[in-house]
Amino acid sequence: MIKKTVIILIHLLMLFWIMYVLYAGGTMTTTSMMLHFTGIAIYGSLLIRGTAFIVKKDYEKSVRK
Repeated sequence: MIKKTVIILIHLLMLFWIMYVLYAGGTMTTTSMMLHFTGIAIYGSLLIRGTAFIVKKDYEKSVRK
């Protein structure tokens, strides 16, 4: 239960970051926008890999039982 809550909170953090960048995009420099989108892409890819790793470990643990 705690793992799922942490995963949801991390996803919400990413959503808020995306919403911030989209909202403030008109006032940011092009370089700042590119850095934000690069960061979001890296964060998202790590989030997907991390979530898949956690789910896989939980699945393997349940199969062993």
